[in-house]
Amino acid sequence: MGRTSKKSKKIFASTMTAAVVASVVAPTTGFAASNFTDVQADNFYYDYVTALSEAGIIHGKPDGSFDLYGAVKRSEAAKMIAGIIGLDTESAPSADFTDVKEDFWYTDSINALYAAELIHGVSETEFAPDASLTRAQFAKLVVDAYELEIDENAEVPFTDLEEGAWYEKYVKTLYANELIAGTTLTTFSPDKPVKRADFAKLLTDTDWKLGTTLEKPNAEETVAVESVVAIDDMTIEVTFVNGEVVEVTLEEALVDGENEVTFTVEGVEYTETVNYEVPALEITSVSAIDDMTIEVIFDNGEVVEVTLEEALVDGKNEVTFTVDGVEYTETVNYVNSEVPAPEVASVSAINANEVKVEFNTEVLESLTETISNYTFETEAPAVASTITPTDIQLQEDGKTAIVRFADGDLVNSTTYKVTVENVLTTDHEEVSKFEDTFLFSGDNKAASLKTAKVEGSDLLLTFDEEVDVTNAVLKVDGVTVSVAAATEPTNAGEYAYKVDVTGLAALEKGTHNLTLVGVVDFAGNESNTLTTSYTVNEDTTAPTIDKIEAVDNDTFKVTFSESVTQPSVKVLKGTTEFAATPVEAGPAKEYTFDVAATAGDNDLYAEDEETVNLSVEISNYKDGVNLYGDTVEQSVTLSQDTDGPVLLNSSLNTVEESTGNTVVTVPFKGDDVTVADTTKVKVIDPDGIELTPATVHETNAVPTDDSSEVAVTVTGTPKEGTYTVVFEAGAIIDGNSNDNDKITTTADFSAEESYLTFGGTITPGTNNAIEVDFGVEVSSTALNVDNYKLDNAALPEGSTVVYTDASKEIVEVRLPESFVVVSDADYKFEITQDVKTAAGDIIVADQTADTKTNHAENITLTDNVSPELVSAQFAVDSTDDSTSDSIVLTFSEEISLNGGNDLSDDLVLKVGSNEVDLSAVAGTVAGNELTITIPEMNISQTTTITIVSEGSENEAVEITDASAGSNAVIPTTINVNGVVVVVTP
Repeated sequence: MGRTSKKSKKIFASTMTAAVVASVVAPTTGFAASNFTDVQADNFYYDYVTALSEAGIIHGKPDGSFDLYGAVKRSEAAKMIAGIIGLDTESAPSADFTDVKEDFWYTDSINALYAAELIHGVSETEFAPDASLTRAQFAKLVVDAYELEIDENAEVPFTDLEEGAWYEKYVKTLYANELIAGTTLTTFSPDKPVKRADFAKLLTDTDWKLGTTLEKPNAEETVAVESVVAIDDMTIEVTFVNGEVVEVTLEEALVDGENEVTFTVEGVEYTETVNYEVPALEITSVSAIDDMTIEVIFDNGEVVEVTLEEALVDGKNEVTFTVDGVEYTETVNYVNSEVPAPEVASVSAINANEVKVEFNTEVLESLTETISNYTFETEAPAVASTITPTDIQLQEDGKTAIVRFADGDLVNSTTYKVTVENVLTTDHEEVSKFEDTFLFSGDNKAASLKTAKVEGSDLLLTFDEEVDVTNAVLKVDGVTVSVAAATEPTNAGEYAYKVDVTGLAALEKGTHNLTLVGVVDFAGNESNTLTTSYTVNEDTTAPTIDKIEAVDNDTFKVTFSESVTQPSVKVLKGTTEFAATPVEAGPAKEYTFDVAATAGDNDLYAEDEETVNLSVEISNYKDGVNLYGDTVEQSVTLSQDTDGPVLLNSSLNTVEESTGNTVVTVPFKGDDVTVADTTKVKVIDPDGIELTPATVHETNAVPTDDSSEVAVTVTGTPKEGTYTVVFEAGAIIDGNSNDNDKITTTADFSAEESYLTFGGTITPGTNNAIEVDFGVEVSSTALNVDNYKLDNAALPEGSTVVYTDASKEIVEVRLPESFVVVSDADYKFEITQDVKTAAGDIIVADQTADTKTNHAENITLTDNVSPELVSAQFAVDSTDDSTSDSIVLTFSEEISLNGGNDLSDDLVLKVGSNEVDLSAVAGTVAGNELTITIPEMNISQTTTITIVSEGSENEAVEITDASAGSNAVIPTTINVNGVVVVVTP
């Protein structure tokens, strides 16, 4: 039977090629020669048509042809399906379709299929027997007829299947059973009429696989395998005795040594032996996952987790391990810590005006609530802009920050790029700089009322988000209470609104029912009627003091059982009274008191006294219902600060360049640290050279409100590596004149990365090549395919990058031949920031931008798919004509004539063994059809037409597709079958 002329193909072991593509190794049945004029022995569909014909399932057209590319009528389909599955067509009751005539050639078949519930009409009363059967209808008919198990979850490559459409599961089922393919690699065309040729192939394949009617192919006559060679562990190259080569993707990976593999090519199963040698890959990096597991990354991008035989220890470890039979020895660094690095865990919008930032550990309140540590930039689809928070509040868990924006700042369906930096944990560890995006989809949920309770003379209404109650109507026990003047919360994350109910029944003892109408959130969502109840109990419990505790050397804190007015306080050391000033105005539950350092001639701390015991009397305080608490006298012990300065956190040490010198900054705990003796500070550079500081001084740029920072400057620009700073005892002191013990700490310096704006050109070429001219010498990073993207995805597998000039300024990105561009189309081509110049500069879109981005631009890749000759028919004025002077050639896509009208070298026309003179041939193009003039000839003789390949007989193929790539038509020979009536205007 006929075979394709291509010498190399790529298929998958579990996938059939498209029904419209010629078979590579389709079986030969040994069927008798077809009687159809358009289905000769070398035709792809010969075996399928012949099998059905010999079984009496199909018949041809009155002109003696099978009409391969004609549409199948619904009546014809009914006749063939009923016949092949052996339905009883004689005793089936009438289907009562008004358009199905009695005793017509297809009537009994329609009745039988209808009775078997295998077909339905186009309406309750009509079947439409002369209408064309669509590909979707045919899929359902075959699945139902052969009772195939439905596979709704099968993956298919077709992009034109409507999700949830009635036909979707039938197409998926046939595809999963390797019985159907699309009209192209990615389209199924469910609404197009099924061609008679495709109908014959699918019906034959299905019956060969699942039925018993048709004679099965003779497997002994399949093309034999000559050799099998492993390409990689999942791919083999199969060479057949006829010289054809096929790549097959295996279902299981090959192992080192000899492998027995079973695979299928075009429905024929083969079992062969193939040798495979596992290649020794180069290791790119090894990193520890835990003390028993490492992650190994190879130069081909493969990532492997390896379980070790012995646990890693802190520091550097030499480990020996085996991957795919190959032994490796590498060094891996391990830090024994189960605590994750401090970072932002997530960012998400919680309502129309607020965003929640969650950290994975507790963070310092002062830095977390610093607005300048956050950046919110719109990315899409709005024009780039920055929105600034109005407030940020760290919540009680110490890990969650609520960020509030002005009304309307957050825009629906907008992506925001978020940056969070300069935040420290409560242990003064640096939180990793966070850069990511989140989509604000909008707030479609109305607010709800969480609680209602009385607090003093106020009714406190707490919602789950910020709301507007200006026009709301509040009723308590049916009585309207004004809510327009409610006190609104000012802090992000707080949603409690105070309604003054002084003198109203809403404060009376008992349970009260509340309704609230007209509450609107800041997205405009109005809540339904909100209802709740609250209970007012008579408060007969006076406030009490829970504890009195020292805060520092001159401060103590008093905690009450509830919020009270500011109390009176009397502080005695022995019989001497010291003034104590409250910090909070009240009402409050906690009050902090600062004790005076002196009382007349008496000091709070006598000479050499490190601690002092004070008697504290608290009185004259009352709660919200005016219940006074008892006077309480307790003692509290305050202690002098005798500890010298200590480091805040060594990870916060920095090394920077300033006016040609090196500045090492070291933060300390406490906001009162000063330099006492500069001669006791020294710096050791990365080369081990001890340097005398030029200056040592305190700075104002402290990491936290309760810290200090000392800057040590040495002459000369910074060196790459680690600096050591030594503060000898007495180098620095705190506010109580406590000096430090010897402190040795380190700080690392890495040169800042330098950037270069891409100033070159990106030019698509032919044969899937893209030339990138950087305009500057680039390093080998430009040869890494992983450093480029196409339409936001990695380059297709098999892509390569090479230098094309000695200066190493130009590279060519070569996409694999398997990358198909079916028509001229724009693609986004992107150069990642992993590409560097020979000088080490990182290639970016704009080196001046605060946030560096990849360089990307749209390029046009040209169509690289060659057109194929699908059919050839004689053009006639009438079906009664016996001669013709032109032939209509139909191609797989729109074509063009690049060399004008002279096609004499492109085409060879033969009648039998006689070559027809085409020296005067002329062609006319209309879309995908080419009409050529020929000497008048009788159309009853066997006629072939050949498209000649480029070579000595044909300097250039003039017939190409209409794309910018001008892809030449694929050389082939086909029969001129049938006629097409051409109406002369």
